[in-house]
Amino acid sequence: MKTNITTLFFIIAFTTLNAQNFSKKSNSEKKTSRFCFFSAANSTASEICPNVQFNGFRTNDGVEKVVDEITSQIGLKPNFILIPCPDIKNAAALIYNDNLRYIVYDKDFLDGIAKNAKTNWSNTMILSHEIGHHLNGHTLNAGNKEETRKEELEADEFAGFILGRMGATEAEAIAAMNGIPHPDCDLEYFSDHPCKTKRVEAIKTGWRKATGKKYVLTAKQKASQQKVIPVQRSTLKGTWYTELDNERGADGFIPMTITFVDDKTIHYRFFDSKLETINDEYESQYTLEGGVLVEVMPYNPGYLAKAKVQMLSSRALLLTIVDNGIEGYEGLKRVYVKLVEQE
Repeated sequence: MKTNITTLFFIIAFTTLNAQNFSKKSNSEKKTSRFCFFSAANSTASEICPNVQFNGFRTNDGVEKVVDEITSQIGLKPNFILIPCPDIKNAAALIYNDNLRYIVYDKDFLDGIAKNAKTNWSNTMILSHEIGHHLNGHTLNAGNKEETRKEELEADEFAGFILGRMGATEAEAIAAMNGIPHPDCDLEYFSDHPCKTKRVEAIKTGWRKATGKKYVLTAKQKASQQKVIPVQRSTLKGTWYTELDNERGADGFIPMTITFVDDKTIHYRFFDSKLETINDEYESQYTLEGGVLVEVMPYNPGYLAKAKVQMLSSRALLLTIVDNGIEGYEGLKRVYVKLVEQE
């Protein structure tokens, strides 16, 4: 049996290479503070839109009209510079150091999603989402992946609210979500965008706030929310993957795996960023005390390290460090995804 870590890396790479935080210089030495993309699809922000350099570039009249309608729902005058950017296959909100608020978009991308969704409400949703990024201050500062996923949901909820105010049905409000890629819910920890289920729910939350509709859970949904997967040695057995991304001051991106070899041994491996070389590895001895993992680490054999384990699904777990003997790590959370073993 071997662990298929390379396959997982390519899956994760799809969700992580579309980082939202970029800077670039134009001929006038302008810098972007941040891009907030609508779709999780990969975009190279440093190259996407040379037109942003020219504030007088004429946008599409139809897009301007939609933005006017969106801002009128909350009593605001539109003060966004709308820039068409062909071939980026996305839309994004950004601010330059000139403090002007830009929304860049690919008209073919908007039209393609509208065609797939069979409704032009998808365009309104996407533009509302980007306006939501600006109004919530998301374009002002860069955050980590957890923070950017939260901001995406805030922008989605804002968009749902706007569409509810404008008269869209709930189905029309969420239609755009069917036309873009999303990370798997078990893999969203490695992405700056949430999975589809969460984004749809955020849009529905905003839509219900605007329309006054109440949400009633079905019996199946209630059962799903209440389902708890017990933490057992048999459940943990196998290899689990996570990423240390500038964690606690560590420099850069470090992929790592932990393998529950048997009922008492964990094997740690730390890789280079391309998963080609193992830079470090060691083993610890462990026991389970309820849902708490208790380990004896080789770097501090006289100390019992503790971490709380929660099963998020059959293939994802959340590990929260209670105490590992290293200052500053208490409360740190890591999500691990179980790797597939192949013959």
